[in-house]
Amino acid sequence: MPEERAGERGLDEALEKSEADAPVARAVEAERPPVEVRGLTKRFKGVTAVRDLTFSVGRGQITALVGPNGAGKTTSMRILATLSRPTSGSAWVEGLDCWRQMRLVRTKMGYMPERYGLYKDLPVRDYLELFASAYGILEKDHRDLIDSLLELTGLRDFGSKAADSLSMGMRQRFFLARTLVHSPSVLILDEPAANLDPRARVEFRDILRVLQSRGVTILISSHILTELQDVCDHVVIIERGSLVHAGSLEDALDAARDNPAVRIDVASEPDKAREVLEALEFVTGVQVAENSLLVEFEGGEEKMAEMSAALIRADVAVEGMAEDKASLEELFMRLTKGDLH
Repeated sequence: MPEERAGERGLDEALEKSEADAPVARAVEAERPPVEVRGLTKRFKGVTAVRDLTFSVGRGQITALVGPNGAGKTTSMRILATLSRPTSGSAWVEGLDCWRQMRLVRTKMGYMPERYGLYKDLPVRDYLELFASAYGILEKDHRDLIDSLLELTGLRDFGSKAADSLSMGMRQRFFLARTLVHSPSVLILDEPAANLDPRARVEFRDILRVLQSRGVTILISSHILTELQDVCDHVVIIERGSLVHAGSLEDALDAARDNPAVRIDVASEPDKAREVLEALEFVTGVQVAENSLLVEFEGGEEKMAEMSAALIRADVAVEGMAEDKASLEELFMRLTKGDLH
């Protein structure tokens, strides 16, 4: 893992330059959250991808945007990244309207999509210099800025390699470096840990914490909920394009721990198991994911025994039963229904 101090030096210099370039927006930024979505709606040919969505992300927070496939996460991020126009409602970055002031928004925001295109045979360092020039960064500042980004992302020894020749994991680091070239104060990251091995994921989380320590605000989505829980302090959960929950991750997990639940794994027939459990008067909710059921109930351990007995009487093969330990994954299971558009 690259040394934190080297990464911080480059970020300090870059963030100072970003602030010097935008004095007019500073007063607005102080008054509003750096990411704000109000009544956001987006329709595609009769399908409502995002429906009246409202949430905000506070300064320096790392916020997870979580939802099932097709929930509207990428659509929401693309609107914040000025790449898609909302049907109604609004999205703001650093007090700037993402559609009406898109050029200014792009100076404040860095967007890392799930998939990137790459120029063939262009070395990593040349690639970053190209983007630095595109963002109007003075040529005399290129070397120090790029050195700090390569150090931060663990690519110090890869500057002369063609970007399209990097492994998938190293490409993700390169994409992050490219996203940071103009020193954005807000990062929007769509599945950034995709294709990273476990060690690389830990290192990627460390990079995000360095950025957070410098006041950078991060909105991040991922299907790997355990990874998000380790790095995020707030969570926004959406389903079918609508808000399910938004707020502090710690508070949400504390609330989840107050409601007893048990996870039951069955060999087959999860729908039959759901029917059996929902017929029990002390069961207050059942969520199904493949052959695993998350069951909320009222009472103590004796109720778990009653659930097991009821399933056995119904000839449902129970492979495992354990008390639920509150986590982002369990919170997600409790708050969503698995509905798709």
